[in-house]
Amino acid sequence: MSSKGLRTIHVFAIASGAMISSGIFILPGTAFQRVGPALFVSYILGGLLALLGTFSVIELSTALPKAGGDYYFIGRTFGPMAGSVTGFLSWFALSLKTAFAVFGLAEIVYTLTGFNLQLAALLITLIFALINIIGVKETAFIEIVLVLLLLVILTGFAAFAFLDFQPQRFTPFMTLGLNSVFSTTAFVFVSFGGLLQIASLAGEVRNPGRSIPRGIIAAVVVITLTYTAVIIAATSALPAESFSGSLTPIADAAGLLAGPAGTIVVSAAAAMAFITTALAGIMAASRYPLAMARAGLLPGFITRTTRHSGSPWASILITSLLIMGAVLLDIDTLAKSASAVIMLSYILSSVSVIVFRETRLEQYQPAFKVPLYPWTNIAAIFIFGLFLIDMGVKAMMAAFLLTGTSLLIYFFYGKKRADHNWAFVHILKRVVDREMQSGSIEEELEEILADRQKQEGSEVREVLSQALFVETDAKERAELFQEISERLAANCDLNADEIFNGLEAREKEVSFAVTERTAIPHIVLPGMKEFSLMVFVSQNGIDFTSRSEGPCSDCIRLILVPAGGPEPEHRDLHLQLLAGCARRLESRELKRELEKDQISLKRVKKILES
Repeated sequence: MSSKGLRTIHVFAIASGAMISSGIFILPGTAFQRVGPALFVSYILGGLLALLGTFSVIELSTALPKAGGDYYFIGRTFGPMAGSVTGFLSWFALSLKTAFAVFGLAEIVYTLTGFNLQLAALLITLIFALINIIGVKETAFIEIVLVLLLLVILTGFAAFAFLDFQPQRFTPFMTLGLNSVFSTTAFVFVSFGGLLQIASLAGEVRNPGRSIPRGIIAAVVVITLTYTAVIIAATSALPAESFSGSLTPIADAAGLLAGPAGTIVVSAAAAMAFITTALAGIMAASRYPLAMARAGLLPGFITRTTRHSGSPWASILITSLLIMGAVLLDIDTLAKSASAVIMLSYILSSVSVIVFRETRLEQYQPAFKVPLYPWTNIAAIFIFGLFLIDMGVKAMMAAFLLTGTSLLIYFFYGKKRADHNWAFVHILKRVVDREMQSGSIEEELEEILADRQKQEGSEVREVLSQALFVETDAKERAELFQEISERLAANCDLNADEIFNGLEAREKEVSFAVTERTAIPHIVLPGMKEFSLMVFVSQNGIDFTSRSEGPCSDCIRLILVPAGGPEPEHRDLHLQLLAGCARRLESRELKRELEKDQISLKRVKKILES
């Protein structure tokens, strides 16, 4: 994985670059047919909707800054199947949006040179893929330069048009009724789809708690104002019959205002816009298969990265192949389908925030929180739901087709191979005392928080490095508990019998055994001054069921015993260590070691400390 080198300016540039593209240079002509001069209102509403939906994305991104964006959020909220479908849908949507930008750029090359359109699209995609492979920071730098140039050109175009403003072009204003404004808002909403791309790159952002909110909110505000100004300027400059249906409305308007020079400048801006969208699109879309491959939902070779920059080259190339195959899709279907998937992602992200908030996870600590929660989330779910319904059967059928494809891939490949941390929901609920439970996915949140809470992370590592490793001859649970109790009694206010009785009571309430061969017995001990961890290894296995006759069929061979006092700092460390232990017990490496006839204590120690 590449280093975390993206800052606020990079976040702003990538989000803005992903938005400034077909949404302003191509779609307005098609959208004008639907609503007339009131088109700029649809763009304003689209920006407000994007801001409403992105609040939840920002909160989740600052709490869970991982590659994969909405796939990661939703998968960790609703499970691997929902996450898998979301990941595939978002991957397809961003790839299709990127394909449209590539096609637009290839069209410009064809117009200027006569070079074969399909071959141009192929070469352009390969070039952008190579730039992304070189490194995410280098790609982001290109985005900054191009986005700033784009904003200057578009602002200049709007200012020039306002010098000769034609108010009569706005009458009649709402030619097709109020509903046309709302339906057109859903149609042009794809213009704001670049916001989700930052969520998929959150794992590569330095200080995501500050950079992501600032960068995304600034991008929404600046791009919405820019879109509005440009659409008003184009409406003023072009007669309605020229605007309606045009695939180059902004260039046409610039030609009327400033002659051939205006057309050339705006066409150059369109080319830069397609470049920024294609670069950011490949960068963001490629993180979805990367995240899913890491979870076992796609083949492992997709996780391969370059040595120099850490860029996921395999995922980038696969995404580029998908883009190459999509350059000839119908523009109307593409816009509607992409908008539908983006809206669905915003709905699921809003639901995810509600789930995380209401479970009151102590380690769910987003640096940015959705304002006016939960009303903002409820409003987003309701409004985006209405817009989805209003988009029509064609868009919904495309979404259902992609969803069906995603489910087939999950059931026939990913379901049996998935190895991600959804399983920790069950592990943690089984091993954590009721009064200490804080819901699910504790381990992932603790791992993510390590960047923001390095002191806590170092404490966990220190406990693991100082753990006492013991080979035990105990054959039954009671013998093991007696050995544990005697060792702990010297460091707390309870005697060995009291500790033993406490362990037995907890075991009867809910088993300490968390996997086939591992267990995590633990207890809060009054008077325990220092938090500690003991690790017991049994070569022959320990019967935890007390029901086995003859050889034990499900013997426990590795036992981790975290112990601490009731103090808040011990409790927090206790939860973090339990979660860290749970993750290690699920590792393939440790499972293989525990299946051997002779377990290496040294090898177990190395795995646990890693």
